[in-house]
Amino acid sequence: MKSLLLLLSLTVPMLSAVPRAHDLRCEYHAGPLAIGTSKPRFSWKLAATDPAARGLRQSAFEIQVARAGEGFDEKALWTSGKVESAATDQIEYAGTPLASRDRALWR
Repeated sequence: MKSLLLLLSLTVPMLSAVPRAHDLRCEYHAGPLAIGTSKPRFSWKLAATDPAARGLRQSAFEIQVARAGEGFDEKALWTSGKVESAATDQIEYAGTPLASRDRALWR
């Protein structure tokens, strides 16, 4: 019983320490009002939800892009799908090229 309790006490903190994306950027800008390309690149940084966590890594990502006001669920312009990669920098948009004055959001 003591070994089970010790094992649980060691694993529970690891489960609660999840990496979280922050400092989201599009074409090197945080929240740009305009960009000069129809196929922007996205970047983000990771931080652990638990400051004491060490050695956390990203193993996959998914990016979704939607027109402002339309939502991500039904009318997304592009969804990368789950990509097995640790990359967090300069991930290129691969959907239908954005037109001039298109307003889009990403997550």
